[in-house]
Order: sequence, then C-alpha cells, then structure tokens
Amino acid sequence: METNTKAFLKLITFLEANWKGVDPYYLYYGNKYKITTLKDHPIATGEAKYIPIGNNKTSASGAYQIVYKTYKSYKEKGFVNDFSKASQDKIAIDLLGRAINNIEQGHIEKAIEQVRNIWEAFDKILLGKYGKITIKTCIEKFKEFGGIPMIKQKDGSYQPDGDLTINSNSQQPKKKTL
Repeated sequence: METNTKAFLKLITFLEANWKGVDPYYLYYGNKYKITTLKDHPIATGEAKYIPIGNNKTSASGAYQIVYKTYKSYKEKGFVNDFSKASQDKIAIDLLGRAINNIEQGHIEKAIEQVRNIWEAFDKILLGKYGKITIKTCIEKFKEFGGIPMIKQKDGSYQPDGDLTINSNSQQPKKKTL
C-alpha cells in the first residue's frame, strides 16, 4: 500500500472513529462502545444494535466506521470473509474508488471532495460544520500520518509539501536538508 494511501486511511480513522487509546478497529459508533470480536460486523454477531441518530439509525463500526449494509454487501460478494483489520482496510480502500489516484498524487483536497458522500466527517468539514477541524487541519494531520500533500502554488502549479519534517525528539518542524 502506498504511503499516501496509508496516511489517508489514518486520517479517516482520526476523523471518523474518534479513538483515544483504543484500537480503532474494535470501535462501534465513534468510540461509544468497544467490540470484542472481528469475526463479523458487530450487528451480525449480535454484539451491537443499531443506534438511533435523530430520524435515522447507524451501525457504524471499526476504524472507518463501516455500516452493516456496506459490510454485508462486500461479504455477500466474497470480497471479505470477516470484519478483521485487513478486511476493514480492504473495504475502505475500495470505497476510496477513483479518489485513490488523487490521494496517491497528494491532491488531498480533491480526494476529500470525492469521498465526502462516503465519510460524513469530510462532508461536515467541507461545509464548515466539524468544529475546529478544517481542510487545513486535515492536510496537517495527513502530513503527520506520513503523507506528502501537493500544495497549489501562486502560479497555479502544484508542488509537494515535503519541505518540512517532524523532529522525532522535539516534535518541532525542521527543514529537510539535501
């Protein structure tokens, strides 16, 4: 898996799973519950029930908050056999679809726009309704997770934003030297 794809998956997990000290693959609905098995989606195992949200209900589970309907569709097609970490990753990568090209090329804003209808957090961010988290925050987190975003220059061209790294000792940015 490419570095930028790994970083983008971590970004989704950061935004969707709301994990704090818990393995995000074992989360049910944004860290409201911890599930104990990855043999199947927690709705299928009976470990969890649909949670009402306003006029709707959710079964969002795992690192990417995959709903049961989506998981069931992938399982019925033979794409996955369980809800393991590898299966959750595989589903999330497939859900990225055509956005994967923009992710690999570092065009994170374009990718976020492409997947906003899949992951609610991205839609809320684009609408300015996700608290203090903005597109800029997403790009910074993407970099923190090891991704290299492309940044639009004044002349309209794109350049990799790879001139800063994090010093692992101080967590302060420092210039890369060639």
